[in-house]
Amino acid sequence: MDFIQSKFHQKQQNRRGSADESPIISNERLNYEISRSSFERLQPGRWLNDEVINAYIKLINDRTAQKSLTNAYVLNTFFYTMLEEMAKRGDYSFTKIERCLRRQKVDLKAYALTLIPVNLTHSHWLFLAVDFKAWTVYVIDSIGCAQELAQGYLDVVRPFLNDFQGNSSIQWTIEVTQSIPKQLNGFDCGLCTCVNMELLSRTNASQTGLMFFDTRKAIGSIRYDMGDHLFSEDARKRVAVELMFGELLTSVEQQQQ
Repeated sequence: MDFIQSKFHQKQQNRRGSADESPIISNERLNYEISRSSFERLQPGRWLNDEVINAYIKLINDRTAQKSLTNAYVLNTFFYTMLEEMAKRGDYSFTKIERCLRRQKVDLKAYALTLIPVNLTHSHWLFLAVDFKAWTVYVIDSIGCAQELAQGYLDVVRPFLNDFQGNSSIQWTIEVTQSIPKQLNGFDCGLCTCVNMELLSRTNASQTGLMFFDTRKAIGSIRYDMGDHLFSEDARKRVAVELMFGELLTSVEQQQQ
């Protein structure tokens, strides 16, 4: 029995007979639940879904709040989907977006970056890092990204970015990040997205001030060895444990040493 299965078995002892879609992990403090079928996606070779990624996002944002960090706030996976659907229907509404942000009780202007996960055609995960002060959107994609596709992402988020800034004449720049580690298989995109968002959220921008935060330097600091055949398995184990216990294991202090 592998690691994920054994941990799941421990959780299952008091929940015998529950269906695959019944919650196997329930975190009342952070308000997330993960079903058995979703949790099993953390096994090697599986593609992560919204349920796992959104729960992990809550762990990232919780650490940001607990440590009073100002580097990044991560929106959930439904935010970009909402913008994309508005664009397709032609019914964009900043009022609706504002309601969504109010429900999350977040002031994005308090952070150097806003991270927006993207689910591309239900087959690939990546995220956008928005630097409102530099008027730049960075594409963080573990398989790389063509400029034409990147421009499409910008077209989807631009109405929101302009309204949020209160300036429709801003000339936004889209930049595809080349320096991050690249996945070597077809299933680790969700894992890489979680790992990259977690790493990017660690630095405390308040140490230098939001106005002097260097986004390119922060993104360039994302380093790990995708060539290590144990990386994926070990990272999946770590994410599983973090979701089970409701807390990120890697502290900001450890990263800064």
